[in-house]
Amino acid sequence: MNNSDYRIFRGVAASPGILIGNAVVLDYTQIEIPPTAIKPEDVAKEVADFRNAIAKVKRELLKLAANVGERLGPEYATIFEAQAMMAGDPVVVEKVVEHIEKEKLAAAYIYDRETRAVIEQISQSSDAYLKERIVDINAVRHRLIGLLMRIKKTVISTGSESIVVVAKFLNPADLLGFSVRRKIGFALGLGGATSHTSLLAKSLKLPVVSALGEAVAQIKSSDKIILDGFTGTVHVNPDHAVLEKFKNRIKILGRLNAAVIKFARKPAITLDKKRIAVFGNIEIPSEAGRADKHGAEGIGLFRTEYLFLSNNAFPSQEKQFKVYRQILERLGKRPVVIRTYDLGGDKFVGSAVKTVDPNPFLGWRAIRFCLDRPDVFKNQLKALLRAAGYGRLKIMLPMISSLDEIIATKKLVAECRKELAAEGIEIRAKIPIGIMIEVPSAVLIAEHLAREVDFFSIGTNDLIQYTLAVDRTNESISRLYQSYHPAVLQLIKSTVRAGRKHRIKVAVCGEMAADPIGIVLLVGLGVEELSLNLQSIGTAKFVIGRINAAKASRLAERACRLKTADEVEQWIGRRIKILWPDLRPLIDFMRGGGNATG
Repeated sequence: MNNSDYRIFRGVAASPGILIGNAVVLDYTQIEIPPTAIKPEDVAKEVADFRNAIAKVKRELLKLAANVGERLGPEYATIFEAQAMMAGDPVVVEKVVEHIEKEKLAAAYIYDRETRAVIEQISQSSDAYLKERIVDINAVRHRLIGLLMRIKKTVISTGSESIVVVAKFLNPADLLGFSVRRKIGFALGLGGATSHTSLLAKSLKLPVVSALGEAVAQIKSSDKIILDGFTGTVHVNPDHAVLEKFKNRIKILGRLNAAVIKFARKPAITLDKKRIAVFGNIEIPSEAGRADKHGAEGIGLFRTEYLFLSNNAFPSQEKQFKVYRQILERLGKRPVVIRTYDLGGDKFVGSAVKTVDPNPFLGWRAIRFCLDRPDVFKNQLKALLRAAGYGRLKIMLPMISSLDEIIATKKLVAECRKELAAEGIEIRAKIPIGIMIEVPSAVLIAEHLAREVDFFSIGTNDLIQYTLAVDRTNESISRLYQSYHPAVLQLIKSTVRAGRKHRIKVAVCGEMAADPIGIVLLVGLGVEELSLNLQSIGTAKFVIGRINAAKASRLAERACRLKTADEVEQWIGRRIKILWPDLRPLIDFMRGGGNATG
């Protein structure tokens, strides 16, 4: 029997996992704060109360930062340290005080109005990273306004039943408070896979689907929810058949986890003895400490944007040096690839860099920004050069589109070496420098670029986006973002060919490296190194250990000659299941199937 109340909402798979439970809706509906007038003689007290509330919020956040630092690591503590800085921002505080004194209106109203204006401005941005900062601003706003207006906080009681917390947004502090429950997941209207809340959820192994938009307003407390953090879907009041399907998926997930965990700590070797190196991608320095546990042979990508985004300012050379050294020392003899800043133009709102980029994906970002701001770039390069002596560092440059950018960067590196030598600082003679291949122009001149660098790393997420002219954060055209598009496969094939000709390694980092069909295609196309999120390393090694590289090569060659992405996915999916039936349950599971039996 069909359930007429059954609905499916699609968002972003922000943290993996599947949970079946009842919805608990957090009422984050904005309270209308009236412009309450205050008497002239009460203005001084209103200002004093506002300043006291700011001080209290800062103390609470710094205390929370200390507790989180002990529990999860210092990098997670910076989330709340940054929120404390937001709360105490002297520019905002003094502006609010000025308006209280001038307009003689209540502090809660003035503060709410000013922060809403900031949020509205950021909301107009097309940049995903910047939009995710809205969650932090909202977290501070709700905390401060709640204190000023004496609003009681929502409390979720402890218990053994499974629940899915539904909210327009969830600040990191609330997530930590809810995480004392073992069976809990989150369906959120705002945020993305790299928001602070999502990063915390991944660390705590809690499933999250975010970017659901206004769909969260259609979910009521006590609705039956299936939260699928693998596909980014939320099933509301599913019928019996769907429930049984997902219960089966959970059982399959348990069996798959048991199967792949055996592969995580072993080398990735195909059935015909081809060795594939598997590295980890990390967002936050403390994740480096978990690389060994997950079986990473090194770090294939450390995204240094975190150092900027956690404080919304460029860190000093000394602070960067300490972070890079810490990661290198933790990895020991294993290689660590550190990518220089890959920040879009409008990620700099609120920082020392004042610019608004109308199209950040095609604008002033990554290597372009760095070369235009040698003061910022050289600070980072010097920190990297200094840290190189503590491990096997490789420096990677993002969004390279021309040979000139490599030559200009190498010139700056030479300048940094001379300046550090003048300070009496010894630097390792040879530090590999590589580039990300994520722009079609880089593929077309890959042979020229290969002569100037030590390695390539194909960033499939951006390469697909730029090749197909599809913004991967735009829900209305997300169907056009196709990993298996024949044009994308041809670009990867060309890059590998150029790398082999000039005897440099070609790695792949991106979501394609964590997808079973994608892994088969990449191995078949000749890629010898994969870098992916730590949680997927065991799965990648499992897939590699179950396939034959020579047969994968023939599959990839045929796939490149097909006409559409759908043809590629359907054809190669069928062939994989026939050639290597052990992979069938995994492929069916990753595509949302619930009846795979092997």
